[in-house]
Amino acid sequence: MPDLDESSTRPSLACLLLACAAFGPYLAAGVRTEQVAVYGIALLVLLSMAWVTQLPQATGAAKSIMSLMVVQAAALGVGMIGASQVQYVRAPGSAASGFDNLLLPFAVIFTVVTLVSPARRHATLNAVCTVVVFAACANATLAWLSTTTDASAWLSLWWSHDGGLTDGVWAEQVETGRYTGVFVQPAEAGEFYSVAALAAVYRLRHRPVLLIAAMAAITVGGLLSVSKVFLFVGMPVAVIQFFVMPGRRATRYSIMVVVCYLAAVAATWGHLGRLGITLPTQFAGGGDLNLFTGGRFGGAGPATVVTGWELVITYSPIVGFGAAGLSIPYDNGWLEAAVTGGLIGVIAYTAVFAALIAGCSRLRRAGNAADLALAYGLIAVALGTSFGLPGTTANRVATVLWLPLALLLFVPADPAQRSAPPGRHRHDAAQTHLTVSVPAPGNRGRCGGRPGDEQARGKRDGDAGPATAPVAHARRQAGSTT
Repeated sequence: MPDLDESSTRPSLACLLLACAAFGPYLAAGVRTEQVAVYGIALLVLLSMAWVTQLPQATGAAKSIMSLMVVQAAALGVGMIGASQVQYVRAPGSAASGFDNLLLPFAVIFTVVTLVSPARRHATLNAVCTVVVFAACANATLAWLSTTTDASAWLSLWWSHDGGLTDGVWAEQVETGRYTGVFVQPAEAGEFYSVAALAAVYRLRHRPVLLIAAMAAITVGGLLSVSKVFLFVGMPVAVIQFFVMPGRRATRYSIMVVVCYLAAVAATWGHLGRLGITLPTQFAGGGDLNLFTGGRFGGAGPATVVTGWELVITYSPIVGFGAAGLSIPYDNGWLEAAVTGGLIGVIAYTAVFAALIAGCSRLRRAGNAADLALAYGLIAVALGTSFGLPGTTANRVATVLWLPLALLLFVPADPAQRSAPPGRHRHDAAQTHLTVSVPAPGNRGRCGGRPGDEQARGKRDGDAGPATAPVAHARRQAGSTT
């Protein structure tokens, strides 16, 4: 059984391994480092039977979302029965990939809830955020080097194991001027940079120099990917985070100035200037909606999202086409849910966001503004991304997203922290008890106030916790002897 002692760092190291593995290369055809790490650790946790005692202690949000994922998995299995009805219109996709998209986030949540103790929650969250920020800066550096150097030899193992996608991905990046580093899709890179920006604001909010450097690299990486997810979702949410996250106002304004400056420089840079040349050519005649959604909505012909919905409604509206789905691009989170799980999948996918938002109430009651701001920011990024990409199941990014969300919303709060009033540290409350003095018999009026003030102070001190009960008892005894 894993060591779940509060002083143990092994659970934190396991979460760090998951975060690092998300950026690992392909190990075999269709097998990423991330999958080996996530499923391997989850299997060890399952065999240890530690989940028998730990899962019942998880938060309500964790239980709700894991239950919804089980419902989605069931719909994926049932939907495969009717998949043959549409095979003559569209070929099916990969059933293994369909189940993997759902089981991978489930395994991440299962591992975090089972291994991480409440006392280690914040330390683990800080470590995961550090890894994400560092990885984002490294990927931005790779993307920047790709603008002047043929980096396909470096990145081929991150795009596909056999190099089959290397030529196509690299050619498309050079043609469109969209450099994504280890990510194949610009939308995936945009969501990753969005999560990294929120992690940087949270982790480095008290270190302005490091925060400015990290945000500069993340902004350049996001802009080099020319991802609409980052431009229209990640950047606005990150800007809001600057103003709601606890910290110095001057620091926030200085960071905003730097980020705006970098954005202005990058927007006039040759590589990003192609945004106004390439996309209108690719989606010519489709209108602004078709242009800025990358052909997902609008346009003279059938958009990708609309076409997918029409197939589901026509052939299998209730349970969809199962885990294999259809060989069409899932350019929308609800589209993937509908194709693989029908109406059941769409309801479950939407309910996941409702459960996440409801789970934030626990952080709000605890008065932890920083944790609450990060949780809301991550949910906003996942929700906004879902309009152009399955934001909760995307390759690599899903693990990076669910790790901090699980640590924030699914691991119970530390009982030691719950004993202190909201917005106040535990040691502050304890110090209140230690500084209470008991007057000696006959000296009730010599404590710097009127005798009546002593009773009023006793009532106020009693609000701090049960430790003041002995003090009040001593005072009553002192009064009875005089």
